Formats: sequence, structure tokens, C-alpha cells
Amino acid sequence: MQISEDRISHLAHKILEKLWRDDLADFPDEARALGSIKGAITGYFAVAEEVDQAVRKKLASYSQAKVPGSREWEILYQKFARKRWRRKKGSVAIKASSRILSPGNNKTCLKISIYSQEDLSISS
Repeated sequence: MQISEDRISHLAHKILEKLWRDDLADFPDEARALGSIKGAITGYFAVAEEVDQAVRKKLASYSQAKVPGSREWEILYQKFARKRWRRKKGSVAIKASSRILSPGNNKTCLKISIYSQEDLSISS
């Protein structure tokens, strides 16, 4: 899934504003914080695209081809995507935090972690 630079910028500004408004973080360098948030969002969508491509490739390799959009295809897609997200989840958070933390900086830093939608859902 491609997302435009304008959309990423808009999301980053909304996140930054919400963190500041709710007094969750203070940013001595707003431009740097904004860049870190944009990097995390970009990293998330890069991983999402990678997961999507890997899952579609796996489904296409089945000897009995599944029809994209069919119920069976959707179930298998979700199953394989969940497995991939579990393996990839830490890579987005690590990429985001490495852009925020600079060597020799012992100040309190904001660590951005992005999780898949399933990680945030509440099961009953």
C-alpha cells in the first residue's frame, strides 16, 4: 500500500500535536521529533508492504490456486499475515528508536513503537 508524503506528514503532525497537547512529551527540537515520527510511519508502511507481498507470493505458490478475495483466500491471508507481523513487529520499533536516539545523548527520549492493528485490538 502506497501512502503519499503529504499523508505521512499530516499523520506525523497529528501525532506530535496529540503528544504535546496531552502533556505526554516535550520536544526540545520539534523538527527532529517530527522527522522521527515520519520515519516510524514510513517504516511501518514499508513493513506492511513487505508483509503483503510475502503473503500474496505464498498464496500464489499453492498447487490449488486460491481465488483472491474468496473466503478461503481471505482466511489464509489473515493467518499468514499475522505470522509475518509477529516476526516483523520489532523491526519497525527498532528503526524508529534508532532515528531518535543519538550517540552520547543521555537525555530522556521519546521511543516510537508502532504495532499492527491486531496488537491493539481487545479480545473478549
